[in-house]
Amino acid sequence: MARLFTFHSRALAATYADLENQAIAQEQAPLATPGSVLVRSNAGGFRFYALQQYDHEGKRRESYLAGPIGDAGAEDAATSARKRIDEQRDAVGSIRLLVREGYLALERKHYLAVAALANHGFFSGGGVLVGSHAFEAMLNRMGVRASGFPTTDVDVARPAKLAVTTLRVPELKTYALTTPYFRYLLSETQPGMVISPIGCAPVRIPVPEKFAIHKLLVSRLRVGRTEKSQKDLRQAAILIAVLAELHPKASEEAFSKTPTSARGKILKALGKARDLAQDHPQAVDEIDRILGKHSR
Repeated sequence: MARLFTFHSRALAATYADLENQAIAQEQAPLATPGSVLVRSNAGGFRFYALQQYDHEGKRRESYLAGPIGDAGAEDAATSARKRIDEQRDAVGSIRLLVREGYLALERKHYLAVAALANHGFFSGGGVLVGSHAFEAMLNRMGVRASGFPTTDVDVARPAKLAVTTLRVPELKTYALTTPYFRYLLSETQPGMVISPIGCAPVRIPVPEKFAIHKLLVSRLRVGRTEKSQKDLRQAAILIAVLAELHPKASEEAFSKTPTSARGKILKALGKARDLAQDHPQAVDEIDRILGKHSR
């Protein structure tokens, strides 16, 4: 059985870390290409600056930026816009390099939804990205190359009432579902980032060790959805294998924090994850310690 993952080079990991810092620092996550600042004039001879960009569907969009040309405020606005464009172009160049080397990027429409949520304050207000996109963000953040898992959904969650007064995101068609033991999953989160050909957006994601243990549990709770359960199990096995090398005993500690009512199902799934991780002896050892300690 082949290894579940490989590590990216330190240089690529450093590039990703720099990009994540840029994503966190930017005022807004981009929703269109970097674009360019143009000079326009209307029928009355009023000359002004406009911003031309292409949206996620490839349609050209142009919007008024500032005017009249020569006005101090208009010149400041144009200078600021050019600076943002240069920063976004630099980010897109880094993303292109990372994706070429195996980092995982969201398709444009999924990125647009996540970036819109970030711009509306969803993640800074307590919201969390979950599901396969969160799994991809974790792999990228840990400098790991592994297979992604196609998804048609953008999954987000909240551990409690969001610190956002109103949240209307027209880009999303949302459905609210409850998932067992979400409180466990969302009790510890960390900053993260999603990337796309357009740019990057900051998010919050669960810590990988709890995400892995929760995936083991969910794999046993799904009824009549074998393909989904197998995906859950493989994602868990990949993360446990990575963590065993980067942060030994992290998965063991995460298991110790699970509700007692969930442990039987998790232990059964761990046995299957062990089969997937055969080429990762440190992961097998950690799984065996958990099984040995709690399967009596």
